Amino acid sequence: MTHLDPELLACDAAALHTAHTAGTWHPMPEETAAADHLARGQWNAALFDAVLRAIPGLAGGSLAGVLAVAAAVLEDPAADDRPEVADALLRLRQLVDVMTEAA
Repeated sequence: MTHLDPELLACDAAALHTAHTAGTWHPMPEETAAADHLARGQWNAALFDAVLRAIPGLAGGSLAGVLAVAAAVLEDPAADDRPEVADALLRLRQLVDVMTEAA
């Protein structure tokens, strides 16, 4: 079972963002493809689940766990009402943005 903790999502997304901008994490092509799909879609649990299933090899990268947590967080019916979810999604959006800008 994937953990539903938005704070974990925010922390993991921020850590990958920092590593990416510092040049210490270089996304695999599958991770860049996932970021491209997410950048164009409306964020909901179904989109994250679809991206995780559709991109072979994504599971071997650092981004897969972050996306799985995001899908679980977004499945919560109360997600829209929780400020910590909005913060976590903002941090994930910042990561996706920097990944797609670099591609």
